Amino acid sequence: MAERRGDRWISIALSLLLHAALVGLIAYGWWTFRDKTPPPPRTLAIEATVVDAHDLAAAAPAPAAPVKASSKKQATAKKVAPKAQQSAKRAKPKNDTNKTAKTAKPQAGPRTGTKGAKVLALLARTNGASLTELMKSTKWQAHSIRGFLSTASRKHRVTIESFKNDKGERIYRVKK
Repeated sequence: MAERRGDRWISIALSLLLHAALVGLIAYGWWTFRDKTPPPPRTLAIEATVVDAHDLAAAAPAPAAPVKASSKKQATAKKVAPKAQQSAKRAKPKNDTNKTAKTAKPQAGPRTGTKGAKVLALLARTNGASLTELMKSTKWQAHSIRGFLSTASRKHRVTIESFKNDKGERIYRVKK
C-alpha cells in the first residue's frame, strides 16, 4: 500500500512540474515578443501634379479635323450562291456525257463481323434467340439488345417477332 501512495505523490509532483514548465514557456514567449511591433505597411511613392479643368482647357491645342485613313483593300466580287442552291428558274440543264454511272449502294444490312450482324444471324434461326442468348453472344446489356431490336426493323429492313416459350422466356426471331 505504501508503494502506491508514493507512486501517487510522484505522479502529482511530475504533473505540477510539467504544468509549471508550460506556464513558464507561455510567459517567456509573451514577455519576449510583447515589445515587438509589426513592421509598418509598405507604401508606394507617387509623384503627381494636380491640374484644374480651366488650366487643362487653356493648355489643350485647338481640335483638328480627323485624318481619314486610306483603305488598302480592294473591292471584292459579289457573292453568288453555289450552283446547287440556285433556284430552278435560273438553273441551266447540264448534258454531261463524260460522267460515269453511280455504283449501286450495298444492301442495307450490318457489316460482317459486327455485333449487330451476330444478333441478326441469331434471330434468323428457325427457333430465334432468347434475350439471354443475345446478351451472351454480344456482351451487351438487356436494354441495349432491346434498343437494337427496336431499330433493326427500320435500319435493316427486318421484321422481328417476339413470343414467350414454355419456360416463360422472351424469344425473338425474324419474321419470314
